[in-house]
Amino acid sequence: MVILIIFNIKRLCGGIFQVLGLIAALLSLLPLIAVDYWWIRIFDFPHLQLTAFTLLAILLYFFTFKPKWVNDYAYISILIGCFIFQFVKFIDYTPFVKVEVNDSSEHVNEDSIIEIYTANVLQKNDSGGNLYQEIKEQKPDLIVFTETDQRWSEEINQQIGEAYPFKIEQPQDNTYGMLVYSKLELTDTKIRFKVDPDIPSIELK
Repeated sequence: MVILIIFNIKRLCGGIFQVLGLIAALLSLLPLIAVDYWWIRIFDFPHLQLTAFTLLAILLYFFTFKPKWVNDYAYISILIGCFIFQFVKFIDYTPFVKVEVNDSSEHVNEDSIIEIYTANVLQKNDSGGNLYQEIKEQKPDLIVFTETDQRWSEEINQQIGEAYPFKIEQPQDNTYGMLVYSKLELTDTKIRFKVDPDIPSIELK
């Protein structure tokens, strides 16, 4: 009786661990599907979390691993492959990889520094007071605003337009609007739609 209970518990745990592994594999491979649905593209980012989750699934499954079962070898191989796939996505940002660019902050000429400020205004947001106050305090040389529609474009221009005479504006109502405000002269400015006809990108020098 006791042996039967232990067997059933082990079998149940094996099933649970296998489901966890399948979820880990699915979440790792889902971003390979070339579609723009947010619920798929969101998994392009949490590589660290998915790596840890996949490693946990591998370790747990070893408790019920059966050396004589070919299916278990195939299953573990898939999980290890998913683990490696996720790990290489962020290994360049870990201490395991040598830094390619040395810290140059000690040899910077203050006159050559350009301060850039970026702000996702959230298109539906109707309160920009804190944003404008911070910009006036920080006094950046160049500002990039995103999620800007026509209302935001007019408001931003009214609030800080005089201090930033050089502008590139592409307001849109689909949350992909973009504005660039600069104190420095901008040259070779282009508004392109490389990703999608409704998603702009701005090129400048």
